[in-house]
Amino acid sequence: MYVFAKPIALLLDWLVGKDMGTIFSKSELEKMLDIHVKQQKLDADELGIMKGAMHYKQTPVSTILTPIADVFTLPGSTILNQNTIEHIYAMGFTRVPVWGRDLNDILGLVFVKDLIFVDPEDNGTLLDFLHLFGRSVHRVWPDSSLGDVLRAFQLGRTHLAIVHDVNNWSEVDPYYETQGVVTLEDIVEAILQADILDEGDLVSDSEMAGRNKLLHHPSFDTGVRHIMDNNMEWKSIGEPEAMKLAKHLVATQPVFQVPNSTGVRLTWMNVAALLMRSPIVEFLPDQEYPPLYEKHVVAPPHCMIVVQGSVSVVAHNDDKPKYANGSVWLNMYVVVARLWTVLGVQGLLGVEGTVGLSDVTATVPTSNYTRCLRISRLEFQRMLRPMQLAKTASELSIKRRQSSHKVNTSGGRVPRQRRDTNSVDAVEIVQYV
Repeated sequence: MYVFAKPIALLLDWLVGKDMGTIFSKSELEKMLDIHVKQQKLDADELGIMKGAMHYKQTPVSTILTPIADVFTLPGSTILNQNTIEHIYAMGFTRVPVWGRDLNDILGLVFVKDLIFVDPEDNGTLLDFLHLFGRSVHRVWPDSSLGDVLRAFQLGRTHLAIVHDVNNWSEVDPYYETQGVVTLEDIVEAILQADILDEGDLVSDSEMAGRNKLLHHPSFDTGVRHIMDNNMEWKSIGEPEAMKLAKHLVATQPVFQVPNSTGVRLTWMNVAALLMRSPIVEFLPDQEYPPLYEKHVVAPPHCMIVVQGSVSVVAHNDDKPKYANGSVWLNMYVVVARLWTVLGVQGLLGVEGTVGLSDVTATVPTSNYTRCLRISRLEFQRMLRPMQLAKTASELSIKRRQSSHKVNTSGGRVPRQRRDTNSVDAVEIVQYV
């Protein structure tokens, strides 16, 4: 039949033309998609994406913009010192609008990644930095379509645009008024017909809100700030005190008895070295300080050890007793944490996304002088993963043979190696993970 049908089909195509098929409007396509969802051929997410893709080009920017009052902005007169840079980093945004006279005078955008070039000791202004590294602002109107804005984003101009409009209804002369911002993420959400939730977003779903609250803690540990800034003055305990405290911690705290990555238990000498690397935090009398730990708030990524003075710890009643340093907390009352009391020790073993909420509130009294040793989770985890250094060619050869033998026999751990080519002794660092 093919021998006869094929020539006839070609002849008909030449005489009457090809069949154009059935053309559907967008409303008809939506009805067809709804039918497919009812027949369980498509799910709700796929339906939302298809509908969003059909209508986003006609959607005005005004329907999805973020009001300027809710946008994190900074004035151009802001001093770029250490505290300001840490505050910008903690906000979690990659682009920060900078304004001059007011919010209607947006001067440009600052990329947070460019702040790596800032020297906090120079105390330069954000406006000076904007002249060197700032990006120009892409402005759109409230009635601009998302299709046009997305096309501008695709050209690589920016991923954030300022939405402004002419204010004609005020008593003064007309002026450009900043209404908000629109980002590439906003357009993607309009196409997906779903919100892309960040860690800090407020959501109504209790399970998602609990997860976000659990994960929403600073990724920058201020307890290790002295590692990055060699000029920053910080105090530490001496060797005799560190040795005594280390022996006490190894004997009384199970966290300081865990084995490291090689299976060897921590010794008081390892802990003493960690204590001498940790900074001392001083709390002066007659001054108010934020709580060290707060109930129902994510515990910070470090633990605190009282080395002088005292800390007030309020235990809360949740029908279960709590234990700390051998003491049982029943109901709700205040415990005075004195010399060598450890607070938040479980935070040293936590990893991203698993750190729990604090069930106590710890505050520093304003009546006395208090000193606490702050042990960073980063430093503690580094102690659990020691690095082996080989300084001669023979040692390097032996390390390689041992590494290959372990891989061949166990088939498990593979060493990560990094050769320091700038070193005269050709030091090679081998760390097993």
